[in-house]
Amino acid sequence: MARANLREDAYQYADQVPLRLPLWVGEIGLSTWRRGAALQRLGSSIIAVEQVLSGSMLLVQAGRSSRIARGEVFILKRDADQEYRADAAVVRKQFVGLGGPLAMELTAALPDRVAPRDAQGVRRLFGRLRRLFAKRPPGWQIACAAAAYELLADLLSTAQEQAAPARHHAAIAAAIRHLAAHQGRQVALGELAKAAGASPAHLNRLFRTTFRMSPLRYARARTIEQAKHLLSHSQMSCSEIAQCLGYQQPLYFSAVFRRLTGEPPSAYRARHQR
Repeated sequence: MARANLREDAYQYADQVPLRLPLWVGEIGLSTWRRGAALQRLGSSIIAVEQVLSGSMLLVQAGRSSRIARGEVFILKRDADQEYRADAAVVRKQFVGLGGPLAMELTAALPDRVAPRDAQGVRRLFGRLRRLFAKRPPGWQIACAAAAYELLADLLSTAQEQAAPARHHAAIAAAIRHLAAHQGRQVALGELAKAAGASPAHLNRLFRTTFRMSPLRYARARTIEQAKHLLSHSQMSCSEIAQCLGYQQPLYFSAVFRRLTGEPPSAYRARHQR
């Protein structure tokens, strides 16, 4: 384990962890590594998302080897044997340490390496987390959990698209990316069609042919599936779940959920929570 060439440029730790949250952020930081710097863990207790800002890293995790290039992200998973080292003269990276059962579940579903479709968007999420850690306004830990969920959801969506065969029309793929980037906000069909590079009528036909529903109904259905998962697997309140999914008004979230499922979130949780 070579640490002599490793420097933590900025590092912050959450003194008190909100144990009731299924996903929480325990640390955030930036580091600079020189060639040869490395860390090794056996049966790691760490859950983290790290983005390479310059240079490249080599990660060996659970026997799998991945080279992480600039802008790409690697996932450090709980209970895995890990070794990662600087693969360039100078490497800068940023990292966020996560905890909670939802963090473990979501990171376990991710590949070791993800090439984000919007590397700058990932950087902005890290920046948001650093500002929250620095200022610690009221409710900052919940806001951190929401940002972490947004980060993991975007990485999962990207990984699934990259792993799946190119079976969808390019306009559908572009529309789905736009919906993921604006989750929880009402997106007009015209805006979505412009992002997809298609006319509204053509995009509507593509979605109805592929998914048997309109683009906007597809967006709502996808968000509600995420809400169902959080309601049945976490102790987060309905307001916290609404915030994690991008809804600014919890009452609006409850109304949408009830309209699409036939019952309010509280009733769904009572029947399905494990």
